[in-house]
Formats: sequence, C-alpha cells, structure tokens
Amino acid sequence: DKPLQALLDQFHQAYERRDLPKLLTITEMNEERRRNVDEMFRTYKSLKLSPATVKLEDGGASAILLIESAITTAGESVDLTPIAKKIKLHIARQGDSWDKIVW
Repeated sequence: DKPLQALLDQFHQAYERRDLPKLLTITEMNEERRRNVDEMFRTYKSLKLSPATVKLEDGGASAILLIESAITTAGESVDLTPIAKKIKLHIARQGDSWDKIVW
C-alpha cells in the first residue's frame, strides 16, 4: 500500500532527523511519549532506524521499527535497552485513506 508506506517513510525520516514538529503533525502521541521523544532528540545527535516491519490488520495496520544505533551528543555509541529500541506504531484506516500514526 503506497500511501501507508509513504506515511511510514515520513515517520522514519522525521525521527532520524529528530524533527519533533514534523512528528507532531503526522502522529498522535500522549504527553509522556512526547517528553520521551524530546529527551531522545536532546540526548542523541544521531538515531538510525531499521525499516518498518508492517502487519496489515482489520481496520488498519501496525508497524515496528527498531533504533539500530544511537550516538550521543558527545559522539559515543549507546546500546539502548530492548524496550527503548522498539517503536510500535498503529495506523487506522478510514476507507481508502490512513489516519495519523498513533504511538
């Protein structure tokens, strides 16, 4: 599904660019998630994500991305915990279009 892939690509690029304003336009996240993402972006100067693993579901899709590498602002590579590495996304489908990414 090209529109879904395009949305996931936007997420991938915005996350790797540490572009919180863009993420806020294409996703819905609670305040705790927003604070966590903001902290990740302040702590790491480079974040590299894996390609999304996508699963189509009734009424939408889910996707999982992993943070493959995280480089601190001091230039050190950090091995994140399995929980911190995994990004789980949910996208609802409304007819032929996709809603915002929820995470």
